[in-house]
Amino acid sequence: MPNALPITRKENFAEWYQAVVRLADLAERELDVQYYIWDRDEIGIVLMDRVLAAADRGVRVRILLDDYLVAWDDATLKALDMAGVKGV
Repeated sequence: MPNALPITRKENFAEWYQAVVRLADLAERELDVQYYIWDRDEIGIVLMDRVLAAADRGVRVRILLDDYLVAWDDATLKALDMAGVKGV
């Protein structure tokens, strides 16, 4: 895999965030995302945009999300569905 990132421990939030965004941007075939809390804040919106962009590129996207009290509105969830994103 030419774009694979090594497994490393991130020292701070900024490193983690950059790595997650980069993984979504570099995904070519599959992207599996797992979150317990995915808020509709600045960070969550950027990640959602990257997930939708990956799906639009033809990447197979699956999301495992605790949907109790989910912060996303029906329009966003419908956009995920329309983009082919699957829940697991």
